[in-house]
Order: sequence, then C-alpha cells, then structure tokens
Amino acid sequence: MRKILRIFCILTALLILPSSLLSEQTKTNLLRDIFNLVRQTESQQPSSAQVKANLLREFKLAQSFEKMGEYKRALDIYRMLYKLEPNNLNYSFGLERNMLNLKMFYELVNHYNEILKKNPSNISVLGKLGEAYYQWGKTEEADSVWNSIIEINPEIAINYSFLANTLIRNRLYDRAVEIFLEGRKRLKNNSLFERDLANLYFWKKDYIKGVGEYLKILQRNIKNYSLVESQILGIPPDEDVKIDEIANLIKREIGKDNKNPYYRRLLANLYFTNRKYPSAFQEYIDLDKILNANGKEILLFAEHVFNEKEYKYSTDGYEYVKVNFPDIPEIMLASFGLAESYEKAGSSSEDEEKSNYIFSKDKSNYQTKTTYLSKAINEYEDIIKKYPDTIWAMKSYLRIGEIKLNLTFDLDGAIEYFENIVKLSKDTLISREAILKIGDCMIAKGDLKQAEYKYDEIISIGEKKADELFYQALYKKAFVNYLQGKFSQAEDINISIMMKQSPQSRIYNDVLDLLMFIEENKRSDESAPREYARAQVLIQQRKYSEAISLLEEVKRIYIYHQISDDALYMIGKIKGIIGDYVNAVEAFRELIKDYPTSPRADEAQLRIGELYEICIENSALAEKEYESLLVNFPNSIYIDETRKRIRKLLSLKRK
Repeated sequence: MRKILRIFCILTALLILPSSLLSEQTKTNLLRDIFNLVRQTESQQPSSAQVKANLLREFKLAQSFEKMGEYKRALDIYRMLYKLEPNNLNYSFGLERNMLNLKMFYELVNHYNEILKKNPSNISVLGKLGEAYYQWGKTEEADSVWNSIIEINPEIAINYSFLANTLIRNRLYDRAVEIFLEGRKRLKNNSLFERDLANLYFWKKDYIKGVGEYLKILQRNIKNYSLVESQILGIPPDEDVKIDEIANLIKREIGKDNKNPYYRRLLANLYFTNRKYPSAFQEYIDLDKILNANGKEILLFAEHVFNEKEYKYSTDGYEYVKVNFPDIPEIMLASFGLAESYEKAGSSSEDEEKSNYIFSKDKSNYQTKTTYLSKAINEYEDIIKKYPDTIWAMKSYLRIGEIKLNLTFDLDGAIEYFENIVKLSKDTLISREAILKIGDCMIAKGDLKQAEYKYDEIISIGEKKADELFYQALYKKAFVNYLQGKFSQAEDINISIMMKQSPQSRIYNDVLDLLMFIEENKRSDESAPREYARAQVLIQQRKYSEAISLLEEVKRIYIYHQISDDALYMIGKIKGIIGDYVNAVEAFRELIKDYPTSPRADEAQLRIGELYEICIENSALAEKEYESLLVNFPNSIYIDETRKRIRKLLSLKRK
C-alpha cells in the first residue's frame, strides 16, 4: 500500500510542478523510481487474471473430488471458495451439495439460516432449508418452513407452484396435489396449475383426475388439442383403467357443445386406441356429419382399422362410404378398400398374431370365408366394369388372380385374369408382375418349362431396370432349374443374385437357403436331391398325398444320405398343413431322434411346440416343448423367438 502511495506522490509531482523547477536528471530519476516500484508491486501482488485462474483451478479440483466421491476434500475447497466469493452460485451450490452428500444437516441448516438473515423472504433458500430438514428426518420443521413460503405472500401463484415442485422433487406427490388445490381455492381460480396437476395425477396413475385436468386445458385453448390427445391416448393399455369413465368425461364436454369436432375426435380416437371399434365407428360417423366431410372421416376410420387387420370393421367403414357417398372423388379408395377387406377376411387366420408361425388352425367357418372371398371377387369385378381403363381395374384383375391362385387354387381362372392385365397394360410394372404370377401358376400346374419361359420374359424386359421384380424372376428361374434337377444352373443364378443383393433384401434369405441346400446335397448321389425336388413339384401342385409317399420313399432308400432329415422335416410340415397333427409331431420327433446334429433338428423342435400351441391347443405341452428347445439347442437361431412364445403362454396362463 505504501509503495502505491509513493507512486501516486511521484506522479503528482511530475504533473503539478512546473517543468522549469525539475531538471532532466530529476525527471529521469523520478520515472526510474516509479518503474522500479511498479515492478516490485507486480512481483508481489497477483493480477486479477491470475486470481481468477487460481480460483478456477481450485473449482475444477473440487469438482473432480466430488465426481470421485471424495466429498470431504471437495467440501473443504468449496468452503474456501465460498468465503472468498459468497455470491458465486457455483461455489454455494457446491458447498450445499457436498454437505448433503456428507449428511451434515446441522451445518447445512445453519448455512441456509445465515443467508435468510439477509433476506428472510427468499423462497428458493426456504425451499432448500425445508428439504434439508426433511432429509434430516425433522418433518415438522420441514413443514413449518415450507408452509412459510405460502404465507410470505398467499396471493402469488408462483409461490404455490414453487413449493409444489419442491415437494414433487422429494416424492411428496399427495402433498404437492394439496398445495396446488389450496392455491386454486385461496386464489379463487379453478384454472390454475392445470398442466401441473394433470402431469402429477398421471405420475400417480390417477388417470381419471388427470384426464379431467387435460380436458380443462383443452377447454381453455383448443390449440392444445395435440398435447391433450397424445397424453390421454398414451395411457398404457395394460393399466387398470376404466375407459368408459374416461369416455364419459369427454361425453360431458360434448354435451356442452355438441358441434365441437375436437371432443368428438378425441372420443373416437380413444375408442379406437382401446380397440372398441364399433363405438369408434359411430363417433367417426358423427364427426363426419359435424365437419360436412362427405365420408372422408369414415374413410379414414376404415383405413386405420384395415391397417390394424380388423377386416370386419374395415368392411363396415368402406361399405358405409360406398353406399352413402357414391359421388365423392375418393370413391375408388372406398371400393377397392372394401374388396381388399373382404379378401383379407376370407383368407386371414382368426388370430393375426400367429402369422409368423408355419402352422395355423383357422377356426372360422369355411362357408363364411368362402362367402367373403366371393364378395371380394364381386367387388373387384364391379371396379373392372365401372372403371375399365384405370389402374384400379388392373389392380382388381391382379387381386382376383391372386385369390384364384393362392386361395381357391383355380389355376386356369387365375391365368385368365393375369393375361387380361398383360393384354390391357403392356410394358408396365403391373403387367410384369402379372407375367411373374403366370409363371407361378405354371409351376403349380407342373409345367416347369412354361414357367421358366415366363420368368425369362420378365428377366429380358427388366434387365436394364434391375429392380426387385427382375431379381424375383431370377430367383424363381433358379428355383425352376432346381425343381428340374439342373442344380449347377440354379447355383449359378443364385450366386449372381447374391453378388448384387444386400442381406436386407426380400429374397436374399430364400436365395441363400436354396443355395446351401443344393451345395449340401449334391456332393454325393444326385439322384436323392432330384427325387426330393420331384416331391417339391408335387407340393407346389398341392398333391400332398403323392408328395408324402415320394418323401417316404426318399427317406427309406437314401437313409444314409444327408437329404433324409430334410425329407422327414418336409413330411412333418405337410402333415401339419393338411391337419394330421399327431403324425406331424411324430415325424418331427423322429428327425430329432435319428438326426440330432441335423441343422433341421432345432427347427423341428420349434414346430412341435407350435403344433401343440396352435393346432392341438395344449398350452402345457407347448410350453414343455419350447423349453426343450432352450435346453437341448442353446445355440439355436430360434432361441429368442422361442422365449417370446414361452412368455406369451405364461401371460395367457396368468389371465
């Protein structure tokens, strides 16, 4: 300090005294003295930048200790920093955090009280003081401090919100609800804290009260519709929630304003999300009327429910639109959707979840399914008649052909419809697809040469495009070559496909399976795989009895050939398809017993479980068979799938 004062005096002398009274030597000596004094002062006192750097270094050191769990060492540094700069929030928060970590509640309470002496109305510090008491176990003191936050100014809404969020942070949810409700009452405003209370009720799984709050939010501002809908429809379906009670809350709002489309849409989507499709359908009809939408809302319902594979209800929706709004521009969507819905209703398994299984036992009445398919064909025919030169007509021809090929097995009828597409729509994607389907029909008829000719036609047309249809045709040609016993040609084609297709492509796994099968079985006597291929031709023709007889012969004659396990697997698969479930199980068991190291053994074990689960309907035995796969084939690629099936059976058992 003295050095600084001396510098000041010298500078003053230089400025005040006339230059005539100071010789040049005197001036030089005075300036030299100032320089030396300044240099001494700088060497003894750090600059502000140095001070800041030192504090930052200490702060980072404290943070490092805290991360390592060295709370005591961190606290010592934070104490020192806080004394130097008590207004620095990083230092005060660090001090408080580490006191909490060390459970130094007495010191922490004193710390907060010292701060409150300067500002007794600081609600932030009061909140933390209450938390310190609460974590200390002194709940009465905590409540007293927390209550004082409100009493400081009971007319300020933010105080209630601050206190409630402090309570939520300490998982005192019921108390937080009380504070919000008290705030509403004392401030005489029932619309306060709607979002907070709604979220809080949902956290507590008190969904009915939560929905009530969200509806208030929607009532106050319709722009909040997306938020409210996402929250209400996001209620977990496995929760014990009474959907009818929630629906009644929404209906109450509809009763206040029957023409408001938002509440009607919310109710419709609530029903839809919870699979109450008839109720949802009625709400969409009402919504369509309110909006004068000319069937668009009902069409939307039909499309959504179709995507959910609930074809009974999608037929209702599409048919309603077709009958009541025949002149709208979207009528083709309704007509084609209705036809597709009938087709799906006539072809799908009763339990769509079983679509990943090989075997299914459809309990639906055969006559009912035939009626649905007949209706589908009629609808497609109606589209062809009314709109003969449109893409919808071409699609309808294709769908009728698919029904006849895959469902009714009317091969000549299928070919007729596919050929209509080729005649009416040349050199288009849909005509190429029709040619491909004609090839499939030819395989099913047993005319392999004609099938290969059709696939070659697709290959020649699409060679420049090299699209998915082109590679499908290539694979099908390889398959035909295989069925004809031309194994080398089939291999060459499949190898060329694999070189150009990614493992994620649709046909990659089919190509790989066929390639591996040929490679595995052609090394020895090729007569065995040729006979097996003959059996597969019979399977394509759905001549199942003949196929089984031939496969039995292959198994008997080529007992030591690698193809025997494949023959047994295919016998089990065919018997399962034709409904001979007991003998299907026996075929798979024989495979596992006689060929325990076969690549087919684990798959055969999976199929036994599947037969018991779906076809024989014995859940206990199915569970046992699935567990056998886990035990006997721990490295199987079907492990994850098997575990899923076991979990499903266990969940059904608990219901």
